[in-house]
Amino acid sequence: MSSSSASSSITSPSPTSNNLVPNSGFEATAASNVYWADRSGRNAIGVSNTATFKVTANSDTAPHSGSQMAAITIKANNVFGSFSQSFPMTPNTQYTISGWYWVPNTANNCALSFYANKPRSQISNTEQSYFIAPRADIRGAAQEQQWIQVSGTFNSGRFDTLEYYVQTSCTTGPVPRVLYFDDMSVTPV
Repeated sequence: MSSSSASSSITSPSPTSNNLVPNSGFEATAASNVYWADRSGRNAIGVSNTATFKVTANSDTAPHSGSQMAAITIKANNVFGSFSQSFPMTPNTQYTISGWYWVPNTANNCALSFYANKPRSQISNTEQSYFIAPRADIRGAAQEQQWIQVSGTFNSGRFDTLEYYVQTSCTTGPVPRVLYFDDMSVTPV
């Protein structure tokens, strides 16, 4: 059984060179170097084009670091916007998954989850599909207008591949809404 914990903070971590996530800061923009895949676009009843993912250098919101960040635009309430990528990891190793998000003041009543998913081809029907999913609920002005870090730890167990999957949804409020992400990491503890 894997151990896990989750926490949120607004302190900046020290830079690390052992981050497993390719293009973790969204700085590479050539199609062959982006690594991240858009998983957005369907709501609960299968309607497409309700959320979009892109890499951007927004002039209104500065990236957490570097010159670019990811953005998910939610075009309707009660839909999911998401993006992911898969990469190798070492079995039976303790890791920390981390990501930073910025929520403009129009995007309250939203939830964000940073999943450390197991490879679907290697799990049984009775196994949980993820190691850990640190989550942030945005319900008011206290978490707006700043970069906030979400992180958690997990053990990779028998698995040698990880899918870093970010998902967001908003339940009520004006649309469209844009939520920003930057500096995603998975590092050995």
